[in-house]
Amino acid sequence: MESAEKLAHPEMMREKQFTELRNKVHKELEAGLEKRLQMNPNPSDEELRVGAFFESIEPQVRDAVLKIFRKGYTTESSGFSGNGFTKQEIRGSFSLSEEIKAKLENAGLEVKEPFHKVTEIYFSPEKPNLDEIKAKWDEIADLFPDTGKPAPPAIWGEAEGFRKPQKRDSVLE
Repeated sequence: MESAEKLAHPEMMREKQFTELRNKVHKELEAGLEKRLQMNPNPSDEELRVGAFFESIEPQVRDAVLKIFRKGYTTESSGFSGNGFTKQEIRGSFSLSEEIKAKLENAGLEVKEPFHKVTEIYFSPEKPNLDEIKAKWDEIADLFPDTGKPAPPAIWGEAEGFRKPQKRDSVLE
């Protein structure tokens, strides 16, 4: 029993470190979003399609989410996930070829398709280091091939509610 307790302690410490990092990131996100709303509360056409202000996307995954979206894939959620927030994820309304799935898995990612045309991509960073996590996400985004067509607008989560007060439906066509 003693060895199980010793093994549990490092994982508990790891979860604590990742939870603290996520809390710090979200506190900074709130401040950044508040500043954005004061300076410019109007979302861009691309933000309307993404379904969120860019400032509300966690910074370690923001560039990757936008790059993947610009390549034609609609993402719906991203960033810290899992118990103790020790995983990173991107979830979206898209399917990937077996070749792309293999490339992602070879890069150390877990790829799941829990529903038709819904893909979840995960990895577990070794350390709670935003720069290293961002570098990994940037590497992942580069593995996505360009579809040659625009990503459909996000429809899950808060995307619909984000767009509702706007009177610019033409950007969604």
